[in-house]
Amino acid sequence: MAKHPQIFVLSQAFPDLTDYLSKEMPDVDFVKITSPGVQGECHETQSFGELLKTKLTSEVLEKLKTVEFVVIDAHFLGQAMYDLPNLKWAHLTWAGVEKLFTFIDHAKEPPKFPICRYSGKHFGQQMSEYAVWAVVGFERGLFRAAEHQKQGIWVRDGRMHRQQFIRRMTCGIMGVGMIGSHGHETQSFGELLKTKLTSEVLEKLKTVEFVVIDAHFLGQAMYDLPNLKWAHLTWAGVEKLFTFIDHAKEPPKFPICRYSGKHFGQQMSEYAVWAVVGFERGLFRAAEHQKQGIWVRDGRMHRQQFIRRMTCGIMGVGMIGSHVAQTFKTFGGDVIGLGLHEKTKEDIPFLRKYWTVDKLDEFLAECDVIISILPATQLTIGLLNNSRLEACKKQPLFINIGRGNLIADAEIIRALDNGWIRGAVLDVFMPEPLPESSPLWRHENVHITPHVAGVSKEEDIVEQVSESFSSMLGGGKLEGLIDFTEGY
Repeated sequence: MAKHPQIFVLSQAFPDLTDYLSKEMPDVDFVKITSPGVQGECHETQSFGELLKTKLTSEVLEKLKTVEFVVIDAHFLGQAMYDLPNLKWAHLTWAGVEKLFTFIDHAKEPPKFPICRYSGKHFGQQMSEYAVWAVVGFERGLFRAAEHQKQGIWVRDGRMHRQQFIRRMTCGIMGVGMIGSHGHETQSFGELLKTKLTSEVLEKLKTVEFVVIDAHFLGQAMYDLPNLKWAHLTWAGVEKLFTFIDHAKEPPKFPICRYSGKHFGQQMSEYAVWAVVGFERGLFRAAEHQKQGIWVRDGRMHRQQFIRRMTCGIMGVGMIGSHVAQTFKTFGGDVIGLGLHEKTKEDIPFLRKYWTVDKLDEFLAECDVIISILPATQLTIGLLNNSRLEACKKQPLFINIGRGNLIADAEIIRALDNGWIRGAVLDVFMPEPLPESSPLWRHENVHITPHVAGVSKEEDIVEQVSESFSSMLGGGKLEGLIDFTEGY
């Protein structure tokens, strides 16, 4: 077997890079170049600009003259690139080349050895994560929700129905190389749900056969609709409908479909990516720095976590959760799932592994991030109470976009304070609105949005209603069909 050449490593920005390279390529002899003032610790509070001012010592310059292969910071290569007679290949440790180009001497020939920059699929995935975070945060009002959290106020009004989703946008990419009418605006959703049907509307409903309807309206009339053959709800949650159930009566005989499936799945996926990227890459913190007018680009940026390096646990892999799983798989994540019922591999092709809720602790132990999309049922209410998050072994980020009664506020605080989880991004609560007295508002590692991870849009409702109605007329399978026994 041919002997691999030595590859030298000179990086102040990434002091542990040699160790990582040796683990990834154990057959290669990686040699760390050290020298006072060059290969020290990349201090957490040291700015990137300060690192770039570091000068190579004469000892390091002499050493570089002897090497054939090197992985190196751009500003170090720039200082030496015209005096490296033996170098056959250099690989930079970051994507930008501006700092390297500041050392170009146009009176000289360019270096003969190839210089590769860090880019390609890895940087492309990182840039994609950030772009999704930026679009979703702006277009869906999540940056505004962060301001409301600081004030301890719950704002879930008519503006949520004006949110824009990526699948409805024309997205222009500049540079395609490797990387490249509802309730009133100020009326809260809770106020809308208090609306009572008039006697005239109740009488009209008794005559109809097919209806697209808000859940709280159907609930008020569902036991007195003798002619109804099919109903389609305008949102995904069924709790409001279920508050009208009379257990002394038989459930309605007509099929009731909820708005869900691919549309809601795409919305939830956007939100989940926004939550993970914002927390793990320090972008929520950057938003705070913007308000203070300060630029902070320090050593902590090298501790950012990317989806492709995470085990992403999806709690609830039905119609919505399957879309979330697919999205995180697309970003390179190792995706696992937990659900209420047994599933086959064909049901969940994007998951590496799947557990039912009786194996909850095994699932939690593997997660770097937990994303709950579970509905509210007798099996899920309080599922994560009683210190269940103590089973987490990797201090995951917890994201709840399913239902708030999965876990009590106090349990989330306990998990954070005990280090069982490292942070929480929460969109659903019990009760809602979240009371101003809740300690979640003020916890530094909690980010709150007012139940907007998935919202109903007219054009999406129309598309799903059209598909469902055609399927019903043709005797096909109805997506989102409500099961009164299961509770969703």
